[in-house]
Amino acid sequence: MLLCATISRVNDGLPLSATTDNTVNQQSGVVDAQKYVKIISKRAAQLPERSMVKGDAFVICFVTDVNNVCYIVVSELEFSSTIAFAFLDEIQKQFISTYDPIRVKNAQRPYAFIQFDTVLQKTKSRFNNRGMTMKMDRLVAVQHDLASNPPQRITTEELESMYYSSPQSQSNGTSSSSSMVKTWKSRVSPRRMFMPLTLSGFVAGILCLVCGVLNLVRGMSIINDGHIDTGQTDSSHSFHEEKDVYKYGTVFLMACLLCLYQVYLLTHTAHWRKYQAYVVLIFVLLCNFYLSELRNLLQLTFHCAVCGFSTVHIITRQLQGKLPQYNV
Repeated sequence: MLLCATISRVNDGLPLSATTDNTVNQQSGVVDAQKYVKIISKRAAQLPERSMVKGDAFVICFVTDVNNVCYIVVSELEFSSTIAFAFLDEIQKQFISTYDPIRVKNAQRPYAFIQFDTVLQKTKSRFNNRGMTMKMDRLVAVQHDLASNPPQRITTEELESMYYSSPQSQSNGTSSSSSMVKTWKSRVSPRRMFMPLTLSGFVAGILCLVCGVLNLVRGMSIINDGHIDTGQTDSSHSFHEEKDVYKYGTVFLMACLLCLYQVYLLTHTAHWRKYQAYVVLIFVLLCNFYLSELRNLLQLTFHCAVCGFSTVHIITRQLQGKLPQYNV
């Protein structure tokens, strides 16, 4: 059976909520497991996203999500890990729907969301009665996912070595925990995917490609022809100097690359992705401002609007906030 559950914050190990069944918490297996639960909470940032730890009389399963929250459950040794990970998926889904990530990030005191204990207790009871609440096809779906993306197995000795290794040995690079972390990070773990792209997001990507092609064609045309056609007959608006030709052509090509990079940010994960989106937006606007003498108002409005529209979709498109849905 499932014995107890804990939810903590990844970056500092702050406990956010936990089951408060004192009868269960005083059992010897739970008391021994709690030591490792604390280590996992403190070192979650260094551990794989989905893992399990097997002790002498208990098994600890845990997962972390994109909101930097770690979900941990302790079960009896013979209890099914399939049910345990399905339980974690369920409480993860409920916690995300109940508490805003900003609120979680700003929590200061331990067990700031202890009222979530009610949800933990009810969900734990329901999963402990798995024979009445879970259908065979759903169990098969969970087993299939765990078979294709198995959790990393960590020993209690590895956790203790990581937690109790001296700071001096870690700074000198001689700690065995350093090599263990590298080993865990090098293993294949479940890859988090984006939420499905909406129709408007798809349109934003297509428009970015269109803007990129227009910039490319205009830039190459200016460089190849060796002059700039502004549509003006006044000699004061002529740009026949070679340096101006290559200068404007380069800006057009830069704008093309920025549009293509917006498509990349829209469809791929990247570090500091939202900040990159803002930087790209600023540079695209600067490019269009620089090219304002070569474009009419309609063209400028179109290019700037597409860039802003795409930026909104980049910063609002979210990764899946949990592991694959188990439909429990």
